[in-house]
Amino acid sequence: MIQFALLNIKSILKRKNFVFILLVLVLQVSLSCFNENYITALSSKSTYLGDSYANKVVRSLSATDTSEALGAPDGSFAKIYESYENGYVVLDMGYYEEITNKVGDDFRVIAKEGGYRVRLSNNLSTFPIDIGTGLGNQSFDFNSTGYESVRYVIIEYKNGSYVELDALEAYYITEVETENNTPDIENIDDFWIWDNQSQIEMNWNVYDEYPWNYSIYANDSFIESEEWDGVNVNFLYEVQSPGIVNISLVIYDLFGNFNVDIVIIEIREVISLTPSKSEFSFTMIFFTYLFFSICLKLKKKRKKSVNLN
Repeated sequence: MIQFALLNIKSILKRKNFVFILLVLVLQVSLSCFNENYITALSSKSTYLGDSYANKVVRSLSATDTSEALGAPDGSFAKIYESYENGYVVLDMGYYEEITNKVGDDFRVIAKEGGYRVRLSNNLSTFPIDIGTGLGNQSFDFNSTGYESVRYVIIEYKNGSYVELDALEAYYITEVETENNTPDIENIDDFWIWDNQSQIEMNWNVYDEYPWNYSIYANDSFIESEEWDGVNVNFLYEVQSPGIVNISLVIYDLFGNFNVDIVIIEIREVISLTPSKSEFSFTMIFFTYLFFSICLKLKKKRKKSVNLN
């Protein structure tokens, strides 16, 4: 709440009218709301933090019930089948929960039925490294790959009717020491635009050693929330109508430390200098009337002058 109060003071100093102060108070309420919502989301994600099992299925082919391969072994199985290029499941151990390379075996596959091949990767855009095959429960060492840690494990069908996969269990995972440093945000200055501009492109330079998530709000309305991998945050706002809009970015790191930037945008209405059809018609009628009035007066004046002569 101290951070929110400071934000309010900062904003009030920028705008000294009563209406703006009311807007700031409304924004404070919305900040409280999105803080509560985000902490709830963070808590649900943190249940995975520090465990030794896969968190997410990233990709799969010719496989069913793939979510059964997540978490600790429970006797429920994902099934991987043969296909024209062999079925597979790509499992994500999780951000900051990578399997760490130590002396000896580093993780084990908990499975039964058919044989399988194991591949490892830290980048889904490159081809994974093959570290061997297995049957049933089997441990693996990836020291030969040169990796210090591994995030993605691919289990691929090799032979048999199908492979039943229960879980992956890491013997060692990434160790992260808790810290309380606030993520860095390079603030964007307040600005104004005309309302004939349909979109506003915003880019925040942000940094943290342990990035986690960001959320964006427009006034008191939630816009989006995404995982933050440490790169800059880009946002495209669709202009609605003239007025003042507060775009808020809130970023969190792995340990729940957060920072907020509020950008106040004034959207000004464009005043058209081109007359409308009705205005043009009125103008034509007026000048036509004025023209004939002048002509009539001149005619009367000329006639009077002739009579005098």
